[in-house]
Amino acid sequence: MSAQQDTKSSEGQLFQDLDADATATEIESMCVRCQNNGITRLLLTRIPHFKSVILMAFECPHCGFRNNEVRSGEAMQETGHIHELRCTTKADLNRQIVRNNT
Repeated sequence: MSAQQDTKSSEGQLFQDLDADATATEIESMCVRCQNNGITRLLLTRIPHFKSVILMAFECPHCGFRNNEVRSGEAMQETGHIHELRCTTKADLNRQIVRNNT
């Protein structure tokens, strides 16, 4: 099933509306710091008036490394955009960008 098609699976909706009771899918994955196995939690959800997103949280019980990401659950666009950022200090790199297609 392509990302352009309906976002429903045979068991129900793939992307659920944002809900406090939603449960994340847990998968074992390799830690980029120590190369041992850690746990990645994935939650596919739809944020009202925004879009479908994938919430990801990784934690390694061996070295304590943690990583949290929010990625788009939408289909890849045919054309891209270039964003330029001028960094004059190390603190300039500590930024998060939230963008919308509208």
